[in-house]
Amino acid sequence: MRILGLDLGTKTLGVAISDEMGWTAQGIETIKIDEAGGDFGLSRLSEIVAEFGADKIVLGFPKI
Repeated sequence: MRILGLDLGTKTLGVAISDEMGWTAQGIETIKIDEAGGDFGLSRLSEIVAEFGADKIVLGFPKI
């Protein structure tokens, strides 16, 4: 089972994926967010989910 980890910030979205056992994760990409332009990186995020076959998603809010 692959788990996709998201680190949500105000200007970027960090993306990591776990190994197939779900034990370790590795950062794979940082997606830029343009809130004023309405680009929240959802299209790229959906491509990553499809590419890696993520079964679960974990969302972190590091500033809370």
